[in-house]
Amino acid sequence: WFFNAIGGTGGDGGIKITFTCSTIPITATEGFNLSTNLPSCWNKQTVTGADYLSVVGTDVDPFTTPVTTTPFEGADMVKYNSFTAPAGNSQRLVTPPLSSLGITGGVDVEFYWSSNNTYKVGSPNPTDRIQIQYSTDAITWVSAGSTVPRFLPYDNQNWIKQTVNIPTAVNNVSKFYIGFLFISDNSLSMYMDKVTIKPTPKVILVTPSSHKLCTSYYTILTASSTAGYSYTWSPS
Repeated sequence: WFFNAIGGTGGDGGIKITFTCSTIPITATEGFNLSTNLPSCWNKQTVTGADYLSVVGTDVDPFTTPVTTTPFEGADMVKYNSFTAPAGNSQRLVTPPLSSLGITGGVDVEFYWSSNNTYKVGSPNPTDRIQIQYSTDAITWVSAGSTVPRFLPYDNQNWIKQTVNIPTAVNNVSKFYIGFLFISDNSLSMYMDKVTIKPTPKVILVTPSSHKLCTSYYTILTASSTAGYSYTWSPS
């Protein structure tokens, strides 16, 4: 962002004010609920084709049998209109700059993803999907994990929590970005909600030990966590 002051004779006064986005230490969470605009410092990058990415409330795809999607939480969610976008179009939603300083055990990207088993007539196996990516400059992007499809043959319509682990490239860095790359197959729209970028949870180690009691043995399970997690035992 910048502002130029115009001089009294119509010339450029040369005053330029630049607004920058502050780096956010993780854990960072976004629910896209403040308005139907993108949250502050979130950006869109059109990779192929045109702009089909927006923030919406409850939404309907004008399918033969209309498909209605409501946000996972709150009033709004992210929509990529792959119902209209030609196959092969793609667009990236980019987080504000994030920091993982002091974190060495990995970074997880957690988001809620709307999936269903509906498709356009003649296209029974659509490949509308999202790919999680990371970058240290918001210019060069690297994919992490596999793509997550919208279409699941066995799923009528559900919000499913997805978690993608980011490699050590973003461990202990002062600035990085997460990209959500939507890729259209011109089927139904894709929806995403409640994004959380956080340190990968540390492992809770459970160690069994066997002890003799009279003529038989019993087992003690001892749990330990270097992160100081609390935990609960249950039979399943």
